[in-house]
Amino acid sequence: MKISDWKIGVRLGLGFAVLLAILLTMAAVSINRLGALSDATTLITKDRVPKVLLVNDVLEQVNLIARSSRNAIIMKEKEAVKKEIARIHAARGKATETLQKMEKMMNTPKGQEIFKSLTDKRASYGAATNKLLKALEDGKWDDASVLLLGEVRQTQFAYMDQIEAFEKYVVGLMHEADQDAHDTYAFARILLLAMTAIAFVLGIMVALFATRSITRPLDEAVKVAETVASGDLTARIEVRSKDETGQLMQALKN
Repeated sequence: MKISDWKIGVRLGLGFAVLLAILLTMAAVSINRLGALSDATTLITKDRVPKVLLVNDVLEQVNLIARSSRNAIIMKEKEAVKKEIARIHAARGKATETLQKMEKMMNTPKGQEIFKSLTDKRASYGAATNKLLKALEDGKWDDASVLLLGEVRQTQFAYMDQIEAFEKYVVGLMHEADQDAHDTYAFARILLLAMTAIAFVLGIMVALFATRSITRPLDEAVKVAETVASGDLTARIEVRSKDETGQLMQALKN
């Protein structure tokens, strides 16, 4: 069946259906891209940024332990030393809790590998710190000084280097996630602009097709009707379609 044989209502309905299909496609694409952008943003706020904050917290606890160790050796007064030792234990406990949280968030092989290196360095630093604490508790200030400037210092620097390496890794992940979010937005913007342009052109084409397929036959029917009304029954009437206009032309022909 030719399109010209379709009923006028069918042609109009098809035109509107095409436009609605375009709108639904645009809506689906928009929702999909918004979902991708939301996922990228959630990754930054729920995973990347918290990891950076946790790493910085561990680094802060290491610095606190270093300060308290130095203060204890400088002060030498029993009660003051006890307070500094208590601060060291509190900082170590907080660092342990933070690292446990970080361990649960490690979801890539590379991240797990770097984190393991970090915990290995921490174990060495922890063993050296235990020796320092024992010397402080026993009042062996010379031994404590030697440990602080020797084994503790070396293991602390190695530990902090690994913390900074891990921080660099998670900051890199955060920047990647940020770039992904930006790329998702840019792609969605270009895609929607392109689809809008396509929808605009298709809308015009559908409107012109629907309008012309209806108005042209009607114009012919009007001319024929005017000719017949004027008393001229010799006019040649051609029936080109089977729609309402074609039926009208057939009636005039008969």
